Amino acid sequence: MNSNSSPKDLTKDLNLSQAEIIELLQRLKTECEKAILSGYEDAQISGLCHEGALEMAVGRLRSLKPEQLIAKWQTESYSQPTNSN
Repeated sequence: MNSNSSPKDLTKDLNLSQAEIIELLQRLKTECEKAILSGYEDAQISGLCHEGALEMAVGRLRSLKPEQLIAKWQTESYSQPTNSN
């Protein structure tokens, strides 16, 4: 983005509210954290050194598929009970 342009309004482009975009980004952040931590932990359990464990953790992060995460989140939102009050 150059200094003359304004940031895009994702709420219009994605047809989502700002709260929904924030929730989506928060869920993505959580999934990234899980991938890195589990990759590092699994590598250390397997006996890899720090560098090897870090490499495996980054590999897990890179293997995340946004379309699969979105499908998972949609399934979760449909399976949550609705509030009937």
